[in-house]
Amino acid sequence: MDIISNEDIQILNEAIKSANTFCIITHRHPDLDAICSCLAVYRYLSFIGKEANYIEIIINKYNSKFNFIKGIELIKSTPSLLKYDLAIILDCSSREILDTNKVLNISEKILCIDHHYTTTNFQTDYSLLLSNVPSCTYILYKIFSP
Repeated sequence: MDIISNEDIQILNEAIKSANTFCIITHRHPDLDAICSCLAVYRYLSFIGKEANYIEIIINKYNSKFNFIKGIELIKSTPSLLKYDLAIILDCSSREILDTNKVLNISEKILCIDHHYTTTNFQTDYSLLLSNVPSCTYILYKIFSP
């Protein structure tokens, strides 16, 4: 049995396809799962034809030990757009540990994908919280795989 229903995948893909500007964020002090999840979503959005200038990964600060990761240079410390159609929160479902809360106020819709099952204490338009999987990257692999 698949961990993610086809209906969930369809809803998430529709949310992504209907947006043109994206902000991808995660928790403070991001680990490898958080950073790689953000980069994977960035690459996926580019792959499906979303304009790279309108996709931003925003992480205020991360450990320099992750500088070896291909694409790490895509990460910005502050937003450059005034509004986002979709904020994508990865590997975090708690506002208290989000790295960048401000972008939620300038985002039309919010999507949260996480493998830590906690009650989301902020309003989201779409959520996929699966505590029975090892990582957020695993969830993304299941969503994006053909």
